Amino acid sequence: SLEQLRDHPDVIDLATAAAAAFPVVTLEPEEAIRARHGVKVAAPPDAPAGVVAVFDSGGDVVSLCEVTGGLLKPQTVFVDA
Repeated sequence: SLEQLRDHPDVIDLATAAAAAFPVVTLEPEEAIRARHGVKVAAPPDAPAGVVAVFDSGGDVVSLCEVTGGLLKPQTVFVDA
């Protein structure tokens, strides 16, 4: 109920939510920066088809990307607060 949510909100951070909802792909820093800026980058060979959560090597979520044709195509990007 709304009362339960108000009294006991379950808040999780973006990285945890993204990793729980999508397969995870981790990129090296240079590629992660490009993906964070909305640039298509090469997908790792083991990346599954569909939408993946892209993280940098430091564990920060960078974007949600569609894996298609060997590329990660950013659909949503996340910037540092």
